[in-house]
Amino acid sequence: MPKKNENSKKNNEGLNVEEFEEHFDEEAMKELEKQIDNNSTKGGKELMKSDIDQDMMAMQDTYFVTPWGKISHVEISNLLKMARKSLNGPELKYCQSQLDLNEFIGKDADIDTHTKGYTGAYGKLIIYSVGKLIEEEFELVLATRYNDKGAKLPLAKTSIKIGPNIEVDATTNGWHHAIHKESKRKFVVHIYRDFDGEYCVSCHCDSTLGKASDFIKLVDKWFAEKGPLKGAVVSADLNFLEIDVNYGMDDVVLDEKIANSLQLNVFGFLKNMESLNTLGLSTSRGVLLAGPPGTGKTSFCRAVLNNKGESTAFYVTSDDVSTVGTITEIYKHARAFAPSIVIIEDIDTLGGLDRRIGSNPLLGELLNALDGAEDNTGVITVATSNHVEHLDEALRNRPGRFDAIIEVGLPDKDALSALMLNVATSHNIKINFNVGKVAAKLSGLTGAWVKELLTHSALIALDEGAAIDKLVISEKIISVALEEVLSRANIATEPPTHSATIGATTKKSPKASSAGGFDLYN
Repeated sequence: MPKKNENSKKNNEGLNVEEFEEHFDEEAMKELEKQIDNNSTKGGKELMKSDIDQDMMAMQDTYFVTPWGKISHVEISNLLKMARKSLNGPELKYCQSQLDLNEFIGKDADIDTHTKGYTGAYGKLIIYSVGKLIEEEFELVLATRYNDKGAKLPLAKTSIKIGPNIEVDATTNGWHHAIHKESKRKFVVHIYRDFDGEYCVSCHCDSTLGKASDFIKLVDKWFAEKGPLKGAVVSADLNFLEIDVNYGMDDVVLDEKIANSLQLNVFGFLKNMESLNTLGLSTSRGVLLAGPPGTGKTSFCRAVLNNKGESTAFYVTSDDVSTVGTITEIYKHARAFAPSIVIIEDIDTLGGLDRRIGSNPLLGELLNALDGAEDNTGVITVATSNHVEHLDEALRNRPGRFDAIIEVGLPDKDALSALMLNVATSHNIKINFNVGKVAAKLSGLTGAWVKELLTHSALIALDEGAAIDKLVISEKIISVALEEVLSRANIATEPPTHSATIGATTKKSPKASSAGGFDLYN
């Protein structure tokens, strides 16, 4: 580092970086500025400013020796002011908003302030709710924002989703001066985004009349009772999902006993929740659907989402939950919007794995969310698992977390026949073959393969020139499609031993199977 100029005058010494704090006291400068602002007379302010100007003039020739050359004290001061301005916002802007705030609440009032930040889609829904709350329950006196010079400008707004196909404008930057219609309390509410991208709601009021956080409580109450999530279907990150209200339990082909059990434990519980509460019984319930893939577990969940009535539903998959804290947030919202339904697809991939098999940081959070310190009154959890035997015992053997475990197994011949007719009818496909005989050949397969059989049959018919409004699946077409689908099903259940990724040994000739397809690798 260059040495200071030993031959210069005292007030013109070159200062190194270590000597900076001795010659520039930033806190002292702030105190002087504060004294100026607090001085009540114009003459007093001018006198103090004059004193500071004289001090600055006396130090004007003082410079600092840096690797980039000499920098004067005045230049350093200007740089610090610019840095403070960029971090804290223009001083005039703050002053004007503060003057308006004091004028509205009361110049002699003791101001209480409370700020709360919100992230992501939740933050957008909250700032929308703030605007609606003020519109419905307050008398709005002023709505504005300020530019760098303190001039008033229109509110800054952005478009947000409050439904699957509904978008509205909400304030992202602005001040609201409002009087509560019932209590007559005055609040100043500032909405803005901070440096981390959070949506912030900063509230100010007269502390002698209550706390500024009382406004946030009003927002939370409005959000839970009238907010966009009420009665909606949303993902884990609170994005709205479209539903098909025409798809119900009649469209889910399951064994009658299984269907009745699901109906009772979900829809029946939801319908009788108030009566259970009157009896002093628990109004939270966990239902776990266990069974191999393709047996109708997801179809049932879809029926629940589409026919939940006025309840709010949260649809959660492992793709939605990547960090600790998400599950806790989901159940916080579920409790706030009770009665509500939380559907967790493939819970074994979302922290439910047995601790004896492997560890998952989400398991503890999941256990606590289902039955922990917080009461899940009015919340029904429906989860699915393809491998219930691998779930942690604290999940599968703990009423209070999952009260009912319902096995959704492979469909029998009658269920396969019913499913085939159901799929054909719902897609305007005419059947011209013996459904019972085809169902018998599908024995041991899931409902998902039945849907694929009809899809493949429709593809063959269309490729042969069939009209879309007169689509008929003949005996010939279903036979070709059945052979292809059974062959694929065999490959799926018994992976090729000759696969390069598995390690090949000896190829075997395919043999006809009893199901009518081919056992390719026996």
